[in-house]
Amino acid sequence: MKKSMKLNYRQNMTQQKQFFKAAAWLVGIILLTACTHDGELDNDDNQTHERLQFNLSFAQFNADKEAVNGSKAKVRAVSAPKTVDLGNGLELEVTAECDEPEPPTRVTPLYDGHYTILAIDNAGNRVGKIKGTVTSGNFTRDEDEKLDLLDGQQYTFICFNSAVTDDGTNLKFNDLDLHPAEQDMPLIGRVTWTVHPGHNFIPFEMKRQVGRVRFKLTTYTADAQNAKINLTTAHYHHRKTMYNPGTKTYAGEVGAGSGYAPINENPVYGASGVAYDAIVKAHEQTTPYYYFLGNDVVGLAGAGFIFGDSYLQFTSGTAYGKALPTTKYHIGTIFNASSDNFTANSSYTFTIKVKSKDRLLLYQDGTVGYYGDRTTARMPIGIVTKEKTESEEGTAVALKNAGTGPVKAAETYFLLPFKDRQHANPYRDELSGYIYTYTYDNYDENFVWSEEYKKDYAYRLVHKNYPGVPFLTNYATAAAYSDQVPSTVPANIRWFLPSGLEWSQLFRMIASFPKEIIESDNLVSTRPWTGFSDLQNLFTPFGGNFPKGTYHMADCSSYTFQYIIEFDPDNNSITTYDGNYYLNTSIGYVRPFTHF
Repeated sequence: MKKSMKLNYRQNMTQQKQFFKAAAWLVGIILLTACTHDGELDNDDNQTHERLQFNLSFAQFNADKEAVNGSKAKVRAVSAPKTVDLGNGLELEVTAECDEPEPPTRVTPLYDGHYTILAIDNAGNRVGKIKGTVTSGNFTRDEDEKLDLLDGQQYTFICFNSAVTDDGTNLKFNDLDLHPAEQDMPLIGRVTWTVHPGHNFIPFEMKRQVGRVRFKLTTYTADAQNAKINLTTAHYHHRKTMYNPGTKTYAGEVGAGSGYAPINENPVYGASGVAYDAIVKAHEQTTPYYYFLGNDVVGLAGAGFIFGDSYLQFTSGTAYGKALPTTKYHIGTIFNASSDNFTANSSYTFTIKVKSKDRLLLYQDGTVGYYGDRTTARMPIGIVTKEKTESEEGTAVALKNAGTGPVKAAETYFLLPFKDRQHANPYRDELSGYIYTYTYDNYDENFVWSEEYKKDYAYRLVHKNYPGVPFLTNYATAAAYSDQVPSTVPANIRWFLPSGLEWSQLFRMIASFPKEIIESDNLVSTRPWTGFSDLQNLFTPFGGNFPKGTYHMADCSSYTFQYIIEFDPDNNSITTYDGNYYLNTSIGYVRPFTHF
């Protein structure tokens, strides 16, 4: 004959302490996360087989979703990135991803609130119920609550929180509040258990009955401005549903007050909190999570929120000063998002990355950005030719020339304080023009120095008209560049005469540029080029210019000649020279660059 097993939770502190001394080691082993439990037991005959203990823990969002190989995936993409060219210099890259599960912690108590546990027999009948309250992680049973169960009998235990209502037949819950507090989300845990003699530790993994989705807008160098989106669905979506513990079935509600209707929501992006920076950084603006009933808790397939059958549309906003599209995009068709992946306890982020095809600019505050994000207090001073990284400095070219300077000197005695004896080609493996302009120490490996000029080189750099050193005026002219550059620029913005290294970085930005010029070992090289306007068009959109003519380089092949480059659109050609071979003009432009 089966013995009756009772759990009436008497307030007997002495017996409770005795029980915990005996069971503490076992509880510590079983609880992988800190779980709330009710430890007050029926002790009518003080038998161990009359003791039950319920352990409650959370199932993290996406905790049950696996990668293809069976291991937990750090990033679970449910759609391949989709790129949309807007035709105005902007590109959208869109992905939908499962969020990474929150890391499990050893101490994760249930939120405060009221919890109920039902016992269902194999015939689907309710055979018992107990209620209790969780406060600061501690479970306290309601007065006179008890379960009368049979040893050796199998039961289905169902636990739910106060966001779930029990009408005696069905457990009801909804997603009418799209932004519930964590403790207000409907939680249900289920476990099938055969009651046995001795201690029964019955674990509940409490799962949220809603899934969630948020929207992320990613731009680079600056936040999008006033960006708003509209989320809609063509299909009707159950907002209320019920679960029958006896039949283990769901049924979504319809009719008046059920909220059964298409979705029409307007998520709002928050600020990224990321400041302007000299390195290109992502500015991620996210909406709050929206919580919807999943397709697995509403009965009929496809009657819950169908993520892949939703529509997304920008209703306002700009990125990089350009309008975001107001096209309505069908998420499933355009962005390859699955139509059936939204389930209870799942979590997704729908990300739109907005990328600019425009040139990256250096601003007066030493940060980088795009032209549409300029303000009267933050204006561009150069075009970035090499992006700055965490390990390498960046480089930018000025928007205008700094002036002009001599190409060839009349006398030949040490008109430059050095000559480059290591690098034959001025464009490859060359030292930065910054070194030529501002320093000579520790570079004897590359330069032959005149002792006479070493001792007062700094003086010659500052005083343009120092007798007998006309080429030094080119370096000084570059260093003194101030056109469109306020006096408040950071100290690391120091303009210099560029070497072939900096020029080659600029040239590689132009698709039509004849790459043979910067790849040849010839000191004198002329190539046909009809794309000089492409070079000019780099600068004109930003208030800059690039006149045709001859331009200086910082490097040199002798004491008397600097390298120069001539842009001749009239004859559709470009020529790089050693000044010794060039006799057409005695004056060349100084175009400064800077590191940052």
